[in-house]
Amino acid sequence: MQINMNKLMVLRAALKEQAAKHGVSFTYMPVLIKAVSLALQKYPLLNASLHSDGTSVIFKVCAN
Repeated sequence: MQINMNKLMVLRAALKEQAAKHGVSFTYMPVLIKAVSLALQKYPLLNASLHSDGTSVIFKVCAN
């Protein structure tokens, strides 16, 4: 799978500059964590697992 991250790169450059003014290093990690948390809210099946005997799906609860 390929993902075009050009817009994210531009956003990071702007945020990195702002963060540097406050002595903070800004990486892609906070953006990726936010994206994953939003995806888990919309698609909770992403946070599920298959029971060891293969008979059921175990949904993990995401606290809001």
